[in-house]
Order: sequence, then structure tokens, then C-alpha cells
Amino acid sequence: MNAITDTLLAEAKKLTAEERIKLAEDILATVHAEPAPDIDAAWTEVVQERMAEHERGEAEMIPAADVFAKYRSS
Repeated sequence: MNAITDTLLAEAKKLTAEERIKLAEDILATVHAEPAPDIDAAWTEVVQERMAEHERGEAEMIPAADVFAKYRSS
């Protein structure tokens, strides 16, 4: 990274988690303005299968707080 990106990163770290997520999404949107149809279709298929697994009771549900706590302690 260069001085500008280092400064931007330092400022971004001062934001709340929600603000950093929104910023990241906004930045990513500038990189991939148009989703690739094959990638979009693949994600749609994955999401539909995971939803079906959940509806059938086959998916293990883990509260987000537990997941975040696990990785914060790593």
C-alpha cells in the first residue's frame, strides 16, 4: 500500500463495524459494477441450496455472536 491507502485505512479503522462494512461494500461496488452472470448464477444456486437445507432442518445454525467471538479470540 502507499501513503494514501495507509491513511485511508487508518481513518476507516476509526469507524464503527457497520460503517466499515458499508464502506467496504461501496468500494467493492466500484470494482465490480456488473456481476458476472456465471458467478451470480453460482451464488444463487448456493443460496437456494442452503435455504433448502435450513428449511429441511439439516443445517446447523450458529448464532453470529458465537462465530464472531470465536474468531476474535483466535
